[in-house]
Amino acid sequence: RYMSLTPAEAQIALKDIEKTENRTAASQHGRTSAPYLVMWGIIWAIGYTVTAAAPHLSWMWGMLIVSGIVGSIILSTLQSRTAERQGNYGWRYFGSFGALAIFIAALMSIVRPLDYGQVSAIFPLVVGIFYSLIGIWTKGWRMLPLGLAVIGLTTFGYFVLPDQFLYWMAAVGGGGLILGGLWMRTA
Repeated sequence: RYMSLTPAEAQIALKDIEKTENRTAASQHGRTSAPYLVMWGIIWAIGYTVTAAAPHLSWMWGMLIVSGIVGSIILSTLQSRTAERQGNYGWRYFGSFGALAIFIAALMSIVRPLDYGQVSAIFPLVVGIFYSLIGIWTKGWRMLPLGLAVIGLTTFGYFVLPDQFLYWMAAVGGGGLILGGLWMRTA
C-alpha cells in the first residue's frame, strides 16, 4: 500500500532534503579544510613570533611559505586519494591562491608599503577575504566568520597595538587559524 503526499508535503520534504544536503556539504568542507587551517596557523604563529623576536630572521618566511605550499599539495593529494571529492574544488583553491599571490605582488609594487607592519597586515587581510569568499561561494559556511575574524583582528591589532602587532598576529592570526581548523573538524 502506498502513501500519497500532498504537493505541500512533497515540497516540505524536498526542502528538508536540501537542508540536509547543505549541512552535509558544509560538514565535508569543514573536515577537508581543517588540516590546512591548522598547518597554516602553525606557520603563521612561527613566522610572526620569530619575526617579532628577531627581525633579522624575517627571511625565514620564504622557507615557511614554501613548506606550507608543499604541505598543502601533500594534503590535497592524500585527500583526493582517500575520498571522492564532491565538486572537486582542489584545483580552484590552488588557482585562487595563485591569483591572490599575483594580486599581492601587484598591490605591493603599486602601493609600496612603507614599513614591515603594513606588509605584515596585507597578507592576513587578503587571506581573510579569501576565506570569507570561500564561505560565501561554497557550502563551507564556517569560513565566512573565520575570514571576517582574521580581517577584523588584523585591523584592530594594526591600529591599536602597533608595537605588539607581530606578536598579536602570531596569537590571533596563527592561533585563530589553528582554532578555526579545530572548529572546522567538528563541522
